[in-house]
Amino acid sequence: MANHFLKIYADKYLKKQPVLNAKATEKIYQYTFPGNVRELQYVMERAVIMAEGNELSDLDIIFSPIENVSQNKDERESTPLHLETLEKNTILKVIDKYQGNITKAAKELGLTRTALYRRLNKYEI
Repeated sequence: MANHFLKIYADKYLKKQPVLNAKATEKIYQYTFPGNVRELQYVMERAVIMAEGNELSDLDIIFSPIENVSQNKDERESTPLHLETLEKNTILKVIDKYQGNITKAAKELGLTRTALYRRLNKYEI
């Protein structure tokens, strides 16, 4: 199923389909998926968007820290993830990738140019 979602989102975002390395595959097998198949779908979409190469490692497979009950308390407290910080960093990364071309960045992010400009204003970028 993970490979199926990788293909769908690679096509959607006009990227080459990445492959999962052994550690990434193991991480997916070990996860309990409290969000069912939709959670896997979102994780694979995020991995395709954020992937820098053609191979996804276990570090590229990011599950929600809220739903990941297997994480211990110290680990959660030491690595806070804020949605706004993740969104801002993703926007910066994609804009940098396209060397400031807002149209291409918005397309990769799945946003309209107007929506991307609103986020740029929101984060004072």
